[in-house]
Amino acid sequence: MSVPPAETCRMDSADHRALAARLDRLERENRRMKQAGSLALLSMAAVLVIAPTSVVKKEGEAATTTIAGPREIEAKGFVLVDPMGKKRATLQMTDQGPELSLLD
Repeated sequence: MSVPPAETCRMDSADHRALAARLDRLERENRRMKQAGSLALLSMAAVLVIAPTSVVKKEGEAATTTIAGPREIEAKGFVLVDPMGKKRATLQMTDQGPELSLLD
């Protein structure tokens, strides 16, 4: 493939305008693609953050939110455990009313 001599490769102002218009269009498309990619990435991150949370609602009961992770829920009370599984606190209903116990 041969390259034409430099004197035959001159661009006039119409060629410059066409090239500038084409470059502007490509830059706009590139900007839109970057914005779409950022939006898609942000959406995926939101899904990954929200996915472990689910709302559970049984008929006749208020909606409750559960979050995935280490926890224990017992009947009529809650038990808070540390990463080793040792009980650290309880929240429960007794005959005298609600009771919060902090354990050692």
